[in-house]
Amino acid sequence: MRPSAARRGYGYGWRRIRLAHLRRHPLCVMCESQGHTVQATDVDHVVPLRRGGTHAASNLQSLCHYHHASKTAREDGRFGRRPRSGVR
Repeated sequence: MRPSAARRGYGYGWRRIRLAHLRRHPLCVMCESQGHTVQATDVDHVVPLRRGGTHAASNLQSLCHYHHASKTAREDGRFGRRPRSGVR
């Protein structure tokens, strides 16, 4: 079973960091790089917490939901979920 969000590092402290980051950086950095202005909805860890990343500002980027889901899918092999062992 997957640990709770708080156990994975996404508790109250993270929610405060996330909100402050979105206030400072309200637009999706990926959309901006493509010449579009789109409101960010998610704060992404450039290096995921499970791979040694931190909540440091230098490791965070604002993304729209589409770009965050796409990045997560590339990293995990599917949208937001790790493949289950033994299941194809």
